[in-house]
Amino acid sequence: MAAASRLGELFDRLPLADQPLLADLVPFYSAWTDTPGPRAPLWRDGVVDHSRIDVPALVSTGGYDYFLDASIEHCTLLHGDSRLTVGPWTHFTHDRDICGRDHGERASQDAVDWTGVHLGW
Repeated sequence: MAAASRLGELFDRLPLADQPLLADLVPFYSAWTDTPGPRAPLWRDGVVDHSRIDVPALVSTGGYDYFLDASIEHCTLLHGDSRLTVGPWTHFTHDRDICGRDHGERASQDAVDWTGVHLGW
């Protein structure tokens, strides 16, 4: 069975650091799980060199996204006329119901024309 077709098995496997299937599919996964926190050099220095970015950037995140703080910090470090969009979303979904709370129609994936937002940018 191909590795990609067995991804569903990952959702039932703990600990997160012990994921041999992901080790094959995503070689840098173990570096992520072995890195202790967001201020470690891998995350702090190895992801984005803001001093080299001199064009406006469009950054979007969600209030329930585990990268919310990092996205806000990222946008504040950018040069130029960048834009940050924060909505009532998680990292992967734009569902109106998050954690048992209905955020209304404007929180749904259908409420935002992301292709139009990106093309307009």
